[in-house]
Amino acid sequence: MTVFKQENVDDYYEIGEDLGSGQFAIVKKCTEKSSGMGYAAKFIKKRRSKSSRRGVSREDIEREVNILKEIQHPNIITLRDVYENKTDVILILELVSGGELFDFLAEKESLTEEEATEFLKQILNGVHYLHSKCIAHFDLKPENIMLLDKKSPKPRIKLIDFGLAHEIDFENEFKNIFGTPEFVAPEIVNYEPLGLEADLWSIGVITYILLSGASPFLGDSKQETLANVSAVNYEFDEEFFKNTSGLAKDFIRKLLVKDPKKRMTIQDSLQHPWIKPKDSQQALSRKASAVNMEKFKKFAARRKWKQSVRLISLCQRLSRSFLSRSNMSVARSEDTLDEEDSFVMKAIIHAINDDNVPGLQHLLGSLANYDINQPNKHGTPPLMIAAGCGNIQILNLLIQKGAKIDVQDKSGSNALYWAARHGHTATLKFLHQKECPLNIQDKDQETPLHCASWHGYYAVAKALCEADCSVHVKNKEGETPLLTAAARGYVDIVECLIEHNANVDEIDTDGHTALHLAVRRCQIEVVKYLLSQGCFIDVQDLHGNSALHVACKDGNVAIVMALCGANCNLDVTNKYGRTPLHLAANTGSLDVVRHLCLAGANVEAVSSDMLEICSKISQQSLVIDLFGTHPII
Repeated sequence: MTVFKQENVDDYYEIGEDLGSGQFAIVKKCTEKSSGMGYAAKFIKKRRSKSSRRGVSREDIEREVNILKEIQHPNIITLRDVYENKTDVILILELVSGGELFDFLAEKESLTEEEATEFLKQILNGVHYLHSKCIAHFDLKPENIMLLDKKSPKPRIKLIDFGLAHEIDFENEFKNIFGTPEFVAPEIVNYEPLGLEADLWSIGVITYILLSGASPFLGDSKQETLANVSAVNYEFDEEFFKNTSGLAKDFIRKLLVKDPKKRMTIQDSLQHPWIKPKDSQQALSRKASAVNMEKFKKFAARRKWKQSVRLISLCQRLSRSFLSRSNMSVARSEDTLDEEDSFVMKAIIHAINDDNVPGLQHLLGSLANYDINQPNKHGTPPLMIAAGCGNIQILNLLIQKGAKIDVQDKSGSNALYWAARHGHTATLKFLHQKECPLNIQDKDQETPLHCASWHGYYAVAKALCEADCSVHVKNKEGETPLLTAAARGYVDIVECLIEHNANVDEIDTDGHTALHLAVRRCQIEVVKYLLSQGCFIDVQDLHGNSALHVACKDGNVAIVMALCGANCNLDVTNKYGRTPLHLAANTGSLDVVRHLCLAGANVEAVSSDMLEICSKISQQSLVIDLFGTHPII
């Protein structure tokens, strides 16, 4: 039996606030007295006897400790020390204070697949390390994927909670039924031999949720969820995956395979072209594809409230305790008031998220002197949350109870902006009728029309245009809604904005036009439409680059052909003296160089530079194409 330190942990560490808890464990923040360094103390309740069902067995605690002692990786939580008393084993762990990855991502307005894969790559690297040591985590899920410090420019992932982890002995068969139903592999459900492959299934589920905001196997009950897992019953619903790349779907498909032996390994996952693109087209597809943030935010909100008390019980508790106390004429501290207001706020938000109109009506009717305009801890008033959920009945109820139609959150957004952000056209029209300000600008100087253009909500953008929302307002980057929609590739919104007199040649602070941005993001349909509308094709940005320069640098043949077909200037130079032909040769884009030459680009004007560039990058085929000879070196 492993012996842990029997000293009193309080002699060495100052134990602080609770950080989290599980069935038989509680994690508290602690500070080492000798160094002042912060750590996390995990108090694991010991099982008193073999027959007891309360607490964790000695065997399971020792297994977790031994695994933690064995591992040391940047993406995995580290163990510092272990103490023991009569009731608990206390693990002193690295302090991971950045919160859950999913909560961090849910706060973002947008997320490209390229950005998402940077986080997934860290998860894969951590699992690769574990598997190299034949360790399976067996409990990979959003709650166990944390950030070391979310304020860091590049937050680091930390995998936590090794309570179910096992070292796999390939000579001895291991079976068990454990884990969270949503994330467990079919072999766990079917009580079949388990191995490292189970972690890859969980990564597939996590990736599916991250990209879509939907859980692939979640049913109305635990039994239905497990049946869906066993049958591998999932699909890529267009509602959730309309902006998802084919590579991302392929990555998920190769992980959500029932037969563990046919499932992608961790090594295969790290080499998959979605994680590690093999060429520029694969890399561009990740840049042009986006996470479904609207659905993902809703998933994150539902998950956060899943374990919370249902609204009806909140109302009952309020009726019995808070409401009776609120009528008492005794002085109460500000802390008590804050705590109660937080409790009421949670109940209100819960009702809004659940579209529970009767419950909210009952709750608000029971409250006296409650300010419905006060924001939650994130600075968001209930009216805005309701606008984001799109429930007009709840909005009406809140307005009747005193919610101000022009109230703003801490970022300067109003309810109409929130409705636009979440794609609720009917809600937006309702708020406009209630005289909610239309051209409000948030702290980034963006209007609701910018928001609709960013997220691709055509119906919302059309409604805003028809309500005379300005199409000319610029955000702090100098972008009009047209530039935003062009960069995101929403050709229908681009058409709508131009029909409502948006300036097709407007530039942002970097000198980019809508054409520049569409070319940069490889939005070929938008490029074609802008060209058909007679946009000025040869505008140069602050670096002197035209749209053709950008297309040639990216090696995008289709866009180069479209621009050449519209009679763009083939020989314009940027501020560094480089023509589009220079940039195409420098990136080794043979097809682009050939097309430029056929279109009439001036080869002689850049011949000496071109020869040097092509020779340096060993592109003899380009030199032969351009000059009809081998380079002389």
